[in-house]
Amino acid sequence: MPAPTLTSIAQRACVRALPNITDVSDIPYELLRPVLKKIINPAHLREIEQNSPHIGDADAELWRAFIARDIPNWREKMLEPKNPRSWGKVYRKLIREEERAKEEQEAQLAAAMSGIKQEKDANRAQYVQKVIPQGSSRGKAFIDGQPNPAASTGWGGIRVPSLKNAKRGPDALAAIRKQSSQAAKDKGIYKRQDTFNHRMGPTNGRSQIKAAPDWMIREKTKPAPGPTAVPARAEAQGREGGTAGTGRFHGEEGADGKGSRAGSGGEK
Repeated sequence: MPAPTLTSIAQRACVRALPNITDVSDIPYELLRPVLKKIINPAHLREIEQNSPHIGDADAELWRAFIARDIPNWREKMLEPKNPRSWGKVYRKLIREEERAKEEQEAQLAAAMSGIKQEKDANRAQYVQKVIPQGSSRGKAFIDGQPNPAASTGWGGIRVPSLKNAKRGPDALAAIRKQSSQAAKDKGIYKRQDTFNHRMGPTNGRSQIKAAPDWMIREKTKPAPGPTAVPARAEAQGREGGTAGTGRFHGEEGADGKGSRAGSGGEK
């Protein structure tokens, strides 16, 4: 392996000391090219160009590398300056445009997120410590879940003003409809009452019965009950064994000295 040249040794030493190099005097660009390619910050290269202007005539490849590294879609935005020393200006212009585009995108994103947040807040249920006061309660059937005595006549019914108290056209029409409905109801009740009275006839304070009920007629025409009929078989058995039964009965009494004829006959 050959020994390193003095130039390569000097270049390696310059790379190690690169952060502290800001001026290269009149050293040709070709000799410093391996050292300058190690620069990371474009501002450092711009400072060397200002102190050594001849470097700006040949370092276009370094600025292109910075543009490709820091600018998205750099091929579409690349500008070729007429003056080779203006590559630093091209880089700074593209950086400003990119920052402006990022700011606009961030503003659009923030506006979109704000709109989404406002929509969520509008649709979100909110819990409050007390009932939110409402406007006029007139005409509302319920207020805070309780019937409104000023407007409710029952289960949510709205009170209709009378015809003489109606001050608006809709109230007058509602009062007329209510009177018509009530008159129809009353007419139906009276008609049913008249029908009932016609069927029952005049009462004069008491009910009048024009005919006896059917059950009373049936009870009246039912024949009176006669003597209980004795079955023929029971009657025959009574004739055949009646004397023996009687004698047996009286025989039992005769045992006490009070026997009947059957008992005496038995002794004979």
